[in-house]
Amino acid sequence: MKAAPPGWQPHQIVTRIDGWVIDPENEDRIPRAIAELMARAMPQPSEIEVIRARMLARHRLILGTLS
Repeated sequence: MKAAPPGWQPHQIVTRIDGWVIDPENEDRIPRAIAELMARAMPQPSEIEVIRARMLARHRLILGTLS
């Protein structure tokens, strides 16, 4: 018998190499601590990129309502 956490099954992946921990009850959910680490590691957009993204979103919204 191998040492393993309670309820562990050999075919079930619980963690990934990149450190993202999977919640067994909700596999799509990213734990808050991991999400904060990921957000801090991502480059922050410049003010121009934020304005451009907002303009594109409004443009897509307007085009979606016309069709």
